[in-house]
Amino acid sequence: MIIYFNELIGSDTVLIVGYDLTLAYVVVVQQLLILFFPALTAGMLTGQVEKLKLVLCDMLIKDKSRKKDIKRFMVYIDGRPLRFKVWRVVPLDWRLPVIVLNVAVTYLIVMIQFTQYD
Repeated sequence: MIIYFNELIGSDTVLIVGYDLTLAYVVVVQQLLILFFPALTAGMLTGQVEKLKLVLCDMLIKDKSRKKDIKRFMVYIDGRPLRFKVWRVVPLDWRLPVIVLNVAVTYLIVMIQFTQYD
């Protein structure tokens, strides 16, 4: 299609079509970021929990008066880790974009295989 425009109108059209495609790519990337931003944020929140565990370990060593409370809270955090899931099936963290890409590629391969037999 770009070659067709190039032959009829001139080389300036190729730049316009290229600009439109670049704009379309930017819009697609923006929509993907909006779609996966909650998952990435949840993954960052899990990282903050790991930092909190390190702070609690430091407090456990330094503060002898609240040792029992700190240990109890650490057991609570270990027993109930911070995880977000959609419908208790799909993890809402950094793995979500990988899972979506995996499903999309799988179904794309299946569709290509079905069109081979026509």
